[in-house]
Amino acid sequence: MIEHSVITCPQCGHQASERMPTDACQYFYDCRGCGVVLKPKSGDCCVFCSYGSVPCPPIQATMEGSDMTTAPEEAPPIMCTLAAGDYKDRMAWIADLNREALREQRRDDLRLALTYAPEAGERVREMVRREKACCSFLEFDLRENTDALRLTIVAPEEAREAAELLFEPFRGPLRPTGR
Repeated sequence: MIEHSVITCPQCGHQASERMPTDACQYFYDCRGCGVVLKPKSGDCCVFCSYGSVPCPPIQATMEGSDMTTAPEEAPPIMCTLAAGDYKDRMAWIADLNREALREQRRDDLRLALTYAPEAGERVREMVRREKACCSFLEFDLRENTDALRLTIVAPEEAREAAELLFEPFRGPLRPTGR
């Protein structure tokens, strides 16, 4: 496992060798050259996968076929375990689901409340199943009734930065659905 990466700022070209976290993805990086705050490119899990000379250790482990499970007594790692290409595909899949069936969204700090049309039940359950597998640090509560599916996603305080990135696809105007 490679633990150091040379990160290159896309703004000023400054390069720095940095030690990467081995059990999580780093979402922000302050360039020492120009001071810009780097965030991952769309589809990447962290700044090292976007601007580093090697991908982050969690992605390296995935690429090597390592088991990314956590011991039961440990808290789950605060990271998405999807490879960059899979993450991009997942975000596109969720965006399609949201365009077609999301009726309402509310964000309250580390809590995201979503209401979907009932006909999207199978797809919403599949989304929850998939997200539980790759973002085990999040809590999911899905409640179904005849008029809607209500999904609440809660991130722990220590996952505040990750929640900002992961909740991003749920921002913006809603397209009306047939109610």
